[in-house]
Amino acid sequence: MEFKRKNYKNALFFLEKSVSILPKRSEVLDHLGECYLMLNRNNEAIFEWKKAIKYETNVNIIKNIQDKIKKNE
Repeated sequence: MEFKRKNYKNALFFLEKSVSILPKRSEVLDHLGECYLMLNRNNEAIFEWKKAIKYETNVNIIKNIQDKIKKNE
């Protein structure tokens, strides 16, 4: 919700907390990467996206995340 409101700093708090509880949930890692990107923290975004790929099984989602990595490297 905070992310949709463009409240990225608040969203970051909740996403980091979520990742600490669900460290292998690719969807949460992907969203955390998006939030880092919105805060101009590209290296951290790419780091989280690479972790997300490790835990994702859907090839379409993997491709989507790989595209985001390439675009922001």
